[in-house]
Amino acid sequence: MKTKSLIEGFSIVALSLLSMHATAQWSGAKSIRGAKYGNQGAFAFTINGKGYVGAGVTDTVLHEYDPISNTWTNKGALPQAIRLMFTMSFVIDDKAYLVGGDSMGDFRQEVFMYEPVTNTWTKRHDFPSGDRDAGFAFSIGDYGYVGGGTDGVYYLNDLWKYDPTGDSWTKEPNDVPVSALFPSCFVANNKAYVLLGGAYPSATDSIVSMWQFDPAGSTWTERADFPGSPREDAFTFSNSQYGYVGGGEQNFTTNYYDMWRYDANADKWSASDAIPLYGPRGNSTFIINNTAYVGLGVKITPAGSIGIDTFYKYTMTAPTSVASLNKTSIKWMLYPNPATDKISIAGKVNDFIISIYDETGHRVKQNHMVNAGQISIEDLTPGMYSLEVNAGGEISSEHFIKK
Repeated sequence: MKTKSLIEGFSIVALSLLSMHATAQWSGAKSIRGAKYGNQGAFAFTINGKGYVGAGVTDTVLHEYDPISNTWTNKGALPQAIRLMFTMSFVIDDKAYLVGGDSMGDFRQEVFMYEPVTNTWTKRHDFPSGDRDAGFAFSIGDYGYVGGGTDGVYYLNDLWKYDPTGDSWTKEPNDVPVSALFPSCFVANNKAYVLLGGAYPSATDSIVSMWQFDPAGSTWTERADFPGSPREDAFTFSNSQYGYVGGGEQNFTTNYYDMWRYDANADKWSASDAIPLYGPRGNSTFIINNTAYVGLGVKITPAGSIGIDTFYKYTMTAPTSVASLNKTSIKWMLYPNPATDKISIAGKVNDFIISIYDETGHRVKQNHMVNAGQISIEDLTPGMYSLEVNAGGEISSEHFIKK
């Protein structure tokens, strides 16, 4: 399958500070470079309560965002090999991994790891499927996943799992049921959801289907279709229950400014708030303490693509308890909630494994417990978490807030 070139006419227009009013739960956050420069296709991730954004079409440095001071810090120039656009990224154990990307039509397969403590980049094992960009990536538990997108010739629907312990890649046995360019992806309840994207042969015909990936069995299950207009390159963010999808474009002519919320517990979509972003395509997104930060991106116009480096933040709906939804005989509860330094587990449960996941689905703690008791959370950053109890294969979970 041949694909159209991904390199569109992209003219960056320096704009004065854009006067736009945030809507409902949206509010303004600090722009990276004074709202004077456009950028799209930049990678973004969250580590230890800080957001990171870098590369893309026009930038060559790594920026770190502190939500407490609402400030950006320049962390230095990126290595030349990382100055790419549409790179896939995921986070495991407080380290970020960048996979592939492209530089003006030069598609790549390199993988790099970033350690914020030392502010260093390390090359890892190349992506085994070859050159790749415009796909999706996520992490669940101890593994990262990359799939979809294009190698510059074909639209792809494979899925690969990365194990950071052995720096190794393994192809998942079941491919994504659809092939799409610039699909969207989010994680909720430790399952991944892949949706939208541009369809073959030109990416101008977009899709609305959504598929849920369960890493436990490497299975795909079709879920409720996206209710908005078909599109590609829409942004996403999520917590442990709700996924949000918005923006994007279709046919390289139509910009979308709507946003929709998906309830993973009910498999149901509902209309959410309109987005205040100037450019709805090629955005960068990271999540800190149940608040999503969305920025950069471009607007498609007859004269080309124009962008601005503003950022906005959005507070997501807090998850509800999912323990009652689990088909299990385990009877337990956690307290206090919110908690500061310890979580207590009480109830009729013994010889079980406790796993704690942050709001991106990353496992941050795991303990084996013989009887009900306490688990320390002093080392966790403030935010929302999901605590999972696994007793002999029976699993249930509850959400809690670390103050």
